[in-house]
Amino acid sequence: MARIRWSSLAAGDLEALLDWLATHRGPGTAASAYELVEEAVARIAVHPELYAWVGSIHESVAELPRTVRRVVIARYGLILFYEWRPELDEIRIVRLRGGRQRPPSSQDLAPRE
Repeated sequence: MARIRWSSLAAGDLEALLDWLATHRGPGTAASAYELVEEAVARIAVHPELYAWVGSIHESVAELPRTVRRVVIARYGLILFYEWRPELDEIRIVRLRGGRQRPPSSQDLAPRE
């Protein structure tokens, strides 16, 4: 199982999402969304290669390496973007976005050292 690290941007995305859901939909909805995000992260840790390369979304991110991927959390229309580092047995959660939000730029998703 790969080790999971959250970028500061992704952690901020999650916090903002949960705050918005708690305010507009109620604390139960925020808790449910958090559980679904945690379940998705757990699946990624076990099978990071199963999810789609982000370059398949749009030509603006096609230059990103195939290790930058995404998983859709359908119930809430969320997209979790991550970088898989097989040589380090590590997953870096890069961004978390709602399906109606502007997608992250290629700079937001680019691999970091």
